[in-house]
Formats: sequence, structure tokens, C-alpha cells
Amino acid sequence: MVIHQVFLWCALGLTLGPICVHWYARLELWYPGLESASVFRKVAIDEIVTGPIYASFIFYLLPLIETFEHHTACSEWKQKFLPTCIVSAMCWSVFGTINFRFVPIPYRIAYIFLFDFVYDICASTYKYQF
Repeated sequence: MVIHQVFLWCALGLTLGPICVHWYARLELWYPGLESASVFRKVAIDEIVTGPIYASFIFYLLPLIETFEHHTACSEWKQKFLPTCIVSAMCWSVFGTINFRFVPIPYRIAYIFLFDFVYDICASTYKYQF
């Protein structure tokens, strides 16, 4: 069972990087530039699309991998999804604005992963609180 979980974590980790690279490249292609309107659109679309996906990953997919029980995963998702999306929107709108306005394009993924690391620690603490 542990090997299965490690395999799934590795598979998810290996897919996340390339997906993020392509996602941010697309956002820059769709809304190029550093103007306020362009930055706002990139931040809004990024949060609207990726925020719920990421929250679902943390509160549905991880419990499903850990317990293999759909009911347990659904219960946790229903309890924690909305509060997480609200906090995520507040945090990532600030991080995203800084990213799209001030960080050069080649360093944007590194910047996002740096703050994602901190955000993951906070989300994991919330997920596993007793």
C-alpha cells in the first residue's frame, strides 16, 4: 500500500511541473504584457481555474490515495473545499499579481513553486489538524 502511494505521489509530482510550465506560458500568450488589465486577467483566470483544482487535489485526491475510500474523500472535500478556496484566492491573488507584474518570465515557475511550498505547508497543516 505504501509503494502504491509513493508511486502516485511521484506520478503527480512529475506531471505538475510540465503542466504549470505550459499553463503559465498560455496565460502569457493569451494576455501578454505587464499592464494592470493584463495582470488582473492572468491572476483572475489562474485563480478561477487552478484554485478549485488544487483544493480538490488536496481534499479529495489525497484522502482517496490515503484511505482508498470515496466516502471519506468526499466528506473531507465537502468540509474543507470552500474555506480553502477563499483563503487561496486571497493569498494567491497577491502572489500572482507580484508574479505577473514583477517577476521575469523565465523565473515565474520558480517563484510560484517557492510560494507553493509555503502554501502546501499551510494547507497540509489545515488538512491534518486535530
